[in-house]
Amino acid sequence: MNYRCQIDLIDMQADADGTYKFILVAYELIDIFTTFGAPNILQSDNGREFANQVVEEVCSMWPELKIVHGKPRHSQSQGSVECANQDIENMLSGWLHENKTERWSQGLRFVQLMKNRAYHSGIKKTPYEAMFVQEGPECQNDNNSASDTVAKDSKADTAEHVERRTAAFKRTRAGAKEALTQQATKMLKLSKERYRDAEVGETVRIPIPDVDRARADLRNVLGVVLSHTDGVYEIVTHFGKLNQLYSRNQFTICTDQFLSANDVPGQKISLRARSASVTGGQGFERCMCKTDCRTSRCSCKTKARLCTSKRHSSLSCANK
Repeated sequence: MNYRCQIDLIDMQADADGTYKFILVAYELIDIFTTFGAPNILQSDNGREFANQVVEEVCSMWPELKIVHGKPRHSQSQGSVECANQDIENMLSGWLHENKTERWSQGLRFVQLMKNRAYHSGIKKTPYEAMFVQEGPECQNDNNSASDTVAKDSKADTAEHVERRTAAFKRTRAGAKEALTQQATKMLKLSKERYRDAEVGETVRIPIPDVDRARADLRNVLGVVLSHTDGVYEIVTHFGKLNQLYSRNQFTICTDQFLSANDVPGQKISLRARSASVTGGQGFERCMCKTDCRTSRCSCKTKARLCTSKRHSSLSCANK
């Protein structure tokens, strides 16, 4: 059940709760791992923003655990992550409104329970039921419920009950695994029907993420498919070979041929470097200064540029 786990960050700087500005599960990893066991893979689709000392030290306690950093702006995975984050934000907003408070940090546990009690179409049951083979507890203040639970547990503490529970766990886990396999097969089939395979030598159009281009830069880059291996494509552009591989849903095949593989150089280049325009724009850099950007340590000030609101978010700045 916990073979692969997802870790993500939700920016709450606009509604800071004291010193809490982000919803980050990194500091809860110890509790999660010691209670349910560590996963084989810990994945983040936000690039390497979780490759900090805290996470690495925690994960070093479990040598079998591997940290996988996905592409930070991968359209398919990032879209599903954003949907999940939106769900959490909506639940948290409802909890704050119902309890007439602004302390969102106190509501995270309740939102976690609500999320785990919601039906999951992939496993055909709630995550709580898949994990514990029973419905999740209701959020209510009932003094009788605790005593009833103790009475039931005292009567059911037998070897026969343990065997039935073990069999129920195996059936539930097997059912969840089968449902996920069916969902993955269906998604793969739909993806193949929507995106045909690109042939070597075809011209393709790759969209440039907003953070990698200035406002006056072009929105797309033209390239040529150089090779196709295991579902990923190597693409070259007029200025060089892109230094990462692309899945089929990350680019669009052009109807006409604009480039030839024989007309492009062989050196490797990043998509950001390729998208640099004559205006000098290469997207929005983040200086992350903590000294109001008054010294030469500020990368923007060193380059004689003014900082923008996208450079260091809510931190104060004197270089605007």
